Amino acid sequence: MPDIFFNFLACPLGSYCPLATLNRNTGICEPYSYQLPPGQPSHTCGGANIWSDVRSSSEVFCSAGSYCPTNTEKNHCSSGNYCPTGSTAEKRCFKLTSCNPNTASQNIHAYGAMLIAALATLLLIIYNCSDQIITVRERRLARSREAAAKVVKEKIQARARWKTAKEAAKKHAVELQGQFSRKFSRKRNITVSDKVTVLNEEYTDTDGNSYPSHEHSTSLVSKKSQSASEVEEIGSSPLMKMINEIEEQTFDSSESFSLEIKERNLKTKKAKGKAIHTHSQIFKYAYAQLEREKAQQQQNNNLTFSGVISMATNTDYKKRLVIEIGFTDLTVTLKGKKKHLLRSVNGKIMPGRITSVMGPSGAGKTTLLSALAGKTVGCTISGSILINGKSEPIRSYRKIVGFVPQDDIVHGNLTVEENLWFSARCRLSADLQKQDKVLIVERVIDFLGLQSVRGSLVGTVEKRGISGGQRKRVNVGLELVMEPSLLFLDEPTSGLDSSSSQLLLRALRREALEGVNICMVVHQPR
Repeated sequence: MPDIFFNFLACPLGSYCPLATLNRNTGICEPYSYQLPPGQPSHTCGGANIWSDVRSSSEVFCSAGSYCPTNTEKNHCSSGNYCPTGSTAEKRCFKLTSCNPNTASQNIHAYGAMLIAALATLLLIIYNCSDQIITVRERRLARSREAAAKVVKEKIQARARWKTAKEAAKKHAVELQGQFSRKFSRKRNITVSDKVTVLNEEYTDTDGNSYPSHEHSTSLVSKKSQSASEVEEIGSSPLMKMINEIEEQTFDSSESFSLEIKERNLKTKKAKGKAIHTHSQIFKYAYAQLEREKAQQQQNNNLTFSGVISMATNTDYKKRLVIEIGFTDLTVTLKGKKKHLLRSVNGKIMPGRITSVMGPSGAGKTTLLSALAGKTVGCTISGSILINGKSEPIRSYRKIVGFVPQDDIVHGNLTVEENLWFSARCRLSADLQKQDKVLIVERVIDFLGLQSVRGSLVGTVEKRGISGGQRKRVNVGLELVMEPSLLFLDEPTSGLDSSSSQLLLRALRREALEGVNICMVVHQPR
């Protein structure tokens, strides 16, 4: 609104507009700033000559700490009340506040102290109860996980018992079928011998000019009809029906065996398509997939030639990017001293294999791995490194390249499961569904044999935690949860016993079966 509009307004309430008095020395009408027109002795000072908003001019408003009941009266604010600028009456202070005389605002320090105390109390409650809340949450998750694992195991055991019972029933039915077939053949032989006896008697009687009696003929007919009726009764018995049903089921199962893998893939896709929200559903899905992978791995141990061909042609089996690295005349030199750490090294590491680098201490094994992984510092690298036949920097593949150093990089103040989940959340794709992340973490825990210590702290130098072998396996698991296509490991089996080394190598073998290119430094040739 333009300021000229306010010049025509009367002095409103909340303003202090007293009559001006002439200052003889300056000729100005105080407290305003206008002057009397010269040569006009009949003119005197009057009221306010301006009226505007408080932002433009605050002179006409009642001052802070005072209130103006009329536009010509001004009073000071008393104790226990406050008067902001432009007040027409005193305002009572709130409870638990103090207001001094001639003040324009309340003293609310008490409310500030109460707010700070309430926040501090809330923070203390959260701090004291956070551990208990986290513990309760972990227990609930553990119960859901254990219940899901129990349900999956019970289903697998029930399926195995049903399969064993089916095979036993089939075997028993086959044995009974053999016994009945032998019994039928024996009865048939006896019937034929009786016929010959009767014919012999008949033939003797014929030579003696005598004919066979009617009783012999009727007995022969009755024996034939009786044997035929027995065969019909046994053939229509429930046992024979059961044998036929089992044989038909066996025939059907042999026909449907080739479609079993396709049906499993379809079921997996349908399960992924469904909405899985609860922890129980997620853990059931993860453990069912783990048991299916174990069964598939057990089948892979006894593969025939046709099984190898089917696994090689299965497009769903290898789902990771394949990386092949070849290097020629690889030389690593220190920048300052011009000292060669490696000189003219040639080689190739292939996907789907575990390549081991062996040699004495100080031979440059770790330097070779660092050069291939692009982790060398303070060195110059010469020669050619080809990735899938192309000269590309390894750093462009850093999201799918894992490197397990010789020293541990685990977080000692976290549990085993928390370490793995921290690495999974940081390095897996954000678009990956939660049930798939749970499956990856549970798979790593299961294949590395860390089920018994999943809730234990890793530990630090001051506070002891899990053993050194378990710590080493957790160190490897931090890289496995990212599902790398290329994995470098620097002495992963050092300090491990034979059992722990076997678990680790089995996990690496499973990764290699998925097409992962694994290169590791080892000191144990066996």
